[in-house]
Amino acid sequence: VPTVFEFGKNGRPPSHPPLLDRLAVEFMKSGWDVKKLHTLMLTSKAYRMRSSMTGPAAEANRKADPDNLLVWKMNPRSLEAEAVRDSLLAVGGLLDLTTGGPELDHNEAGPKLRRSLYYRHAPEKSNLFLSTFDGPSPIECYRRANSVVPQQAMALVNSTVSARAAEAVAKGIVA
Repeated sequence: VPTVFEFGKNGRPPSHPPLLDRLAVEFMKSGWDVKKLHTLMLTSKAYRMRSSMTGPAAEANRKADPDNLLVWKMNPRSLEAEAVRDSLLAVGGLLDLTTGGPELDHNEAGPKLRRSLYYRHAPEKSNLFLSTFDGPSPIECYRRANSVVPQQAMALVNSTVSARAAEAVAKGIVA
């Protein structure tokens, strides 16, 4: 459904009700096993289809379904805030992949190299870098906005995370 935060009568109806019904039945039959549901979806022929924006098939699809309601291609979208930060650290070889442990304080954006997943999200405590890239809003059930603003480019240029990652990449090239 296009209105993922408005289920029920206030939201728009789903584009594929029979598909949702089938997935719901399979989910119940599997004993509510999320892994089996994911496997079913990710191994389906529909999921594995190529979604090209060029060629005669793409033109026919674009004419038949210009709003992509039938999901014939993946709609482009921005990376999540956590993926932006983690990618910067991973490119520089700095990302700490240790699992578990305590939450990170929101003020520790620069010195901590752990995955962004471990940042504490609260209304009064939010990480500025993650907020700039539309991090989850704890006030709105962790809803994410989707924006492209100049502040994001400035954050990439001026943040300590970007600087540390760039230094690590440069040292790797020189070495």
